[in-house]
Amino acid sequence: MTTASPGPRQYVQQLRLRSPFSCRDHRCLLNGFHRFVAEQATDRSISQATVRQWLVDRNQAWPLNMLTDRARVLDHYLGWMVGQNVLAKNPLAELRKEYGQWATRPVVRAPLRPDFEAALEALRPIPHFGSILGPVMRDHVLLMQLWAIATTTRKSACEIVRLNVHDFEDYYRFTTKACLRS
Repeated sequence: MTTASPGPRQYVQQLRLRSPFSCRDHRCLLNGFHRFVAEQATDRSISQATVRQWLVDRNQAWPLNMLTDRARVLDHYLGWMVGQNVLAKNPLAELRKEYGQWATRPVVRAPLRPDFEAALEALRPIPHFGSILGPVMRDHVLLMQLWAIATTTRKSACEIVRLNVHDFEDYYRFTTKACLRS
C-alpha cells in the first residue's frame, strides 16, 4: 500500500472515536492485519483465503470473543476500503452475503473449524417454504396476493394474471369457481 492510498490511520480518524486508546487499538489491529497480509499471504492480496489464514492465526493468540470483536472491526475497515476504491471487494461481507448471514460472528467462527466448508454450508438458511409443502404453500401465497390485488382493483384474479384455471384446479377448488364466475 502506498502512502497516497487511504489506510488504517485515515480510517480511524474518520471514525471519531472518543478514546485515544480505542484509536490506538484500532490502528494497531489494522496495521497488524496489513503486516500479516504482507508477510503470510501467498499472493499478498486481501482475499477470503487470506482472511481465513488471519483468523486461524489470531485464534491461537486471542480468545474467541475478542477475535470476533476484532474481526468485526476488520470487516468495517475492509468495507470502508471498498468504499474508498482501494479494495475491490470485502471478503467477510461476501461470505455473509453468500451464506445469508447478517452478523459477522457466525462467519468468523466457521473458518476456524477444520471442516470449514461444511461449517459455512451449515450457515445457509433454509429456503422459503422449505418443507415438503413448499410448492403448495408458495402457490397459495401467490394466490392470496392475487386475491388481495383483485379485491383492491375490483378485477378477477384471472383477469390480472391470465391464469389457466385448470392448472390450479387440484389445489384451489374455490379459485376455479371464482374465476369461472367472472
